[in-house]
Amino acid sequence: MTSEGIAWSLRHKTQTSVGEIAWDRMGDGPPVVLVHGTPSRSVLWRKVAPVLAERCCVYLYDLLGYGESERREDQDVSIAVQGRLLRELVGSWGLDRPALVGHDIGGAIVLRAHLLEGVAARRPALVDAVVLRPWVTPASRHIQAHLKAYRTIPCISFGRSSRRTCALRPTVRWTRRSSRRCSASGKASRGQALWPAHVASPPPRGRALLDGRPPR
Repeated sequence: MTSEGIAWSLRHKTQTSVGEIAWDRMGDGPPVVLVHGTPSRSVLWRKVAPVLAERCCVYLYDLLGYGESERREDQDVSIAVQGRLLRELVGSWGLDRPALVGHDIGGAIVLRAHLLEGVAARRPALVDAVVLRPWVTPASRHIQAHLKAYRTIPCISFGRSSRRTCALRPTVRWTRRSSRRCSASGKASRGQALWPAHVASPPPRGRALLDGRPPR
């Protein structure tokens, strides 16, 4: 395995109740499991995993039906199945309360594994996650139908839109500075560098919420 997507390959295979799963591990320390979304595979984490591996033991795998994991026709790759699979993998790896990180539908898989399948998690982290329905909205359908038109919109317009979206969140006190940081934090390497530190060591208030304790 290297940090470049072209050379990316998972070194281990595990036979599970739903099919053969490709996975890998790097680093030492508290366990962290990275769960990718769709349409993707574990190569998504190629720049994130090495950073986390400097202080954590990082587990990553290809979802059932994706990447190097088993793929076949008429395969059930639903969120329910992926949630049970994650529970099975955590058990086979012998992990005790790992941090669970989910991107895209990986966020829904992480939450289902934790809340419905009983996977104890030291802390969950959702990264640009798809969790609540509807996953496809009239707005997203409109974008899909008119991609050429949307490609002509200046990038600054998307930044303004994301800042307005961030400002609508009721649980966070948003200032002009934090709003700008929200819209900029996910860009390229900057975004990849920001959230691993939160996974390894979240702020006290976030830690309290993730541990099930009310914040002070």
